[in-house]
Amino acid sequence: MTSYILCVDDETAVLSQLSALLSRRLAETCRIECAQSADEALALIAELHAAGDRVELVICDQVMPGMKGDRFLEAVHQRWPEIMKILLTGEAGLESAIYAINHAGLNRYIEKPWQSEDLILEVEKLRTQYRLRADMALYNERLERKSRDLHGLHRIGIDLAFAEDVGRVVALVGEAAAELLGSDEVIVLAQLGTDTRWAGAPHSPVFPGVKQALEARLAECRTTPAEDVSDVPGLGRAVAIRHGETFYGWIFVPEALSVAPDTVDLFKILAMQAGASFHRIELLAARVESERLSAIGKMISSIVHDFRNPMTLIKGYGSMVGDPSLTDERRGQYANLIVEEADRMSAMIEELLDYSRGRRTPLKPARIAVPDLVNHLRRWIAGELQERGITLETRLDYDGPLVIDIDRMKRALLNIANNAMESMDKGGTLTVESRTVDGRVELALADTGRGIPPDVVAKVFEPFFSHGKRTGLGLGMTITRRIVEEHGGEVHLQSVVGKGTRLTLYFPATVA
Repeated sequence: MTSYILCVDDETAVLSQLSALLSRRLAETCRIECAQSADEALALIAELHAAGDRVELVICDQVMPGMKGDRFLEAVHQRWPEIMKILLTGEAGLESAIYAINHAGLNRYIEKPWQSEDLILEVEKLRTQYRLRADMALYNERLERKSRDLHGLHRIGIDLAFAEDVGRVVALVGEAAAELLGSDEVIVLAQLGTDTRWAGAPHSPVFPGVKQALEARLAECRTTPAEDVSDVPGLGRAVAIRHGETFYGWIFVPEALSVAPDTVDLFKILAMQAGASFHRIELLAARVESERLSAIGKMISSIVHDFRNPMTLIKGYGSMVGDPSLTDERRGQYANLIVEEADRMSAMIEELLDYSRGRRTPLKPARIAVPDLVNHLRRWIAGELQERGITLETRLDYDGPLVIDIDRMKRALLNIANNAMESMDKGGTLTVESRTVDGRVELALADTGRGIPPDVVAKVFEPFFSHGKRTGLGLGMTITRRIVEEHGGEVHLQSVVGKGTRLTLYFPATVA
């Protein structure tokens, strides 16, 4: 880029004098151009700027045919405000100088005849001022860009903090890298576990030839300290994505692009952010896996514990049945006990199967009157009621129909009744009530048992949770709520320690 001083005067002799003076003193640092009119000068400035050069200073006479000097400088100031300006005037030119100061950003006005040394001194001062302004403008532009880049990195850092998978992180890093570089030719390659992802690569001319080699090198670098990819041709500068000692991949900047050192530093910050995100995803995956294994271990422990008791009883009674000295009556009792324990295990297996269903079980709805449903329940638990000395009472204010899957609702009601009976020692009352409330059918089972502490109530419906029970997997109430909700209903629990528990099922008046 060449620097110019433009002299404008309609008198050839004056132009020659100015050009010779300036060339003699400043030829090593700039070139001197001349124009004999304002229009010619404006066209010349436009031409020089279009060629990528810069006009640092314009020196013009006030008195010229056509456009006067002050109006010419005003036009220059409107189009190129950075250009420094000197107006040459006669003794009566003060008014023109004041106009140029107010409207054209005039820097100096010099009265004719001028002194050569004074003119050169003013020219050098204004050129220095021009360069300082240009440097300051460039510095401010760099600061503004760096500020934008840092804000962009801050924004991308927030986005990366919420990214949940490798693909999302790589995509965000690719977008941020392209924005920093001002080009979409950036390539990002990263790997987490067996998941290898690219960003920007399909658009790169080097991608088809280096993809396989680069992925192989990445796999090597993931298991060894080396991160050098300089022998893979056509990739340009590589910035490693890492967190601590763990390496994840690279950001590649094409060789053809000129990258300032401060931009490289920003790329390193971006790579560090990406590495931190990959590390966070790894930690999260490890935590989820740990919690999953813990849940499986808890479930298996609960299942083994609850299956051990009936298996022990079956084994014990089975070994006794073969005793030849056993009476027929006693052998029959043992056989019945074995069947009961087997039934109990079967019921536990059914609970596990019900809980393990990953999707909603299709219902088989049938119409049944509430009194008939309660009578079914009475028959199902009659033996247990008698054995425990528990009284079953009914208060059926609503005796109309329900449209339900009877077999699945049997499971729900049995779970509630079994919990209620187990909470009562010898004696007690189990009450079944029904009524309509706000267009819904309410079916409630209340016991006079031990009740549930307030801190336990919130956990009753959690899977594998049990409180004060000698048997079961802790799935009964979880399955009960699921069954009721599949019918479009709700389950509410109220309990007072020492007084009992009430479980209320709400159903729509018409259940599909």
